[in-house]
Amino acid sequence: MKAIIDIGSNSVRLAIFADGQIIYKGKITSQLGKGLALTGKIAPEQMKKTVDAVRTFVVKSMLFGVERKDIRPFATATVRRAENADEFLKAVYDDFGVFIDVVSEHEEASLALIGCFGSGDGAVLDIGGASSELIIKEGGDVKYKYSLPLGAVVLTDLFGNDREKMDEYVKERIKEYGQVPEIKTLHCVGGTSSCCARVLARAREYDPEKTDGKTVIISDLNLLVDRFFTLNDEQKEKMGVEAPRTGIIAGGTLLLINILGYLGLDRFIASENDNLTGYYLLKCAGEENG
Repeated sequence: MKAIIDIGSNSVRLAIFADGQIIYKGKITSQLGKGLALTGKIAPEQMKKTVDAVRTFVVKSMLFGVERKDIRPFATATVRRAENADEFLKAVYDDFGVFIDVVSEHEEASLALIGCFGSGDGAVLDIGGASSELIIKEGGDVKYKYSLPLGAVVLTDLFGNDREKMDEYVKERIKEYGQVPEIKTLHCVGGTSSCCARVLARAREYDPEKTDGKTVIISDLNLLVDRFFTLNDEQKEKMGVEAPRTGIIAGGTLLLINILGYLGLDRFIASENDNLTGYYLLKCAGEENG
C-alpha cells in the first residue's frame, strides 16, 4: 500500500492506494498559502494547521497498515515560493520522519495530466490556491505546459471581495499563457472546478459520482460567480460550498471563467482524477508495495 499526501495551498489531501485502487480519501483545509501573496512567508497559524493536518493523515495511513516508508507527501506552489519553506519542511520531518517532495511547477502540471488521463492525450487545467497549471498532450507528446503563479487563495489575499479590481488583474495576468494550441475539450481538476461542478449538480457534500465527468458551461459559471461575490458564507454553504472554501470560491471561479474565455472555450469537463492519482502513477505505481 501507498499513502499519497498532497500539501496544497488551500488544503491537505490524502489518498491511500492498494493494488492500484484508492481505498480511502480525506481532506483537511488548512490554507497553508493564506497571506503568502502579501508577506512572502507561510503564516505561523497556517503552518501549525498544516503540520497538524499532515500528522492526522500520517496516523490515518498507519492505521490502514501503510508503512512509514510508503507514506509519500508532496507539496506545491506555496512551499515552492515561501521564504520560510525550510522551516515547514523541517517541522514535518522532525515530527514524522518523512520527507516532503516539493514538486516543480512543470512537474505539477504533469501530475494533473497523468492523474486525469494516465498515459493518454488530453488538455488539463488545474486551478489551485496559488497556481494554475495548463498542460496539453497530443499524439503522445506534451505540446504545451505552463504554470501561472495565480490561484484562488492568492487572488483573495490580494483583492478580497473587490471583483472589479480582481477581474482587471486576472485579465492581464492570464496573458502569460501566451500562444496556446487549440483545445477542443478541456478537463479541469482542483478545488475550484470540483466545487462549481458540485454546486451545479446540487450535491451538498463531496460525491465524485455526481461531479466526475460533469460538463460545466460558462453561462452557468457566470451565474455562479455573481452569487459567490454577493452571498455571505452561510448562504454559500447552503449552495454546497464547503465551509473552508466559501471565502475563496469567488476568486477561483472568476479566474476559471477568464481562463476559459482566453482559451476560446465555453465549457469544461470536471475530473476527480487529479494530482493524487498522478503522483501515485508517476512515482509510486512501479515500486514494490510494502
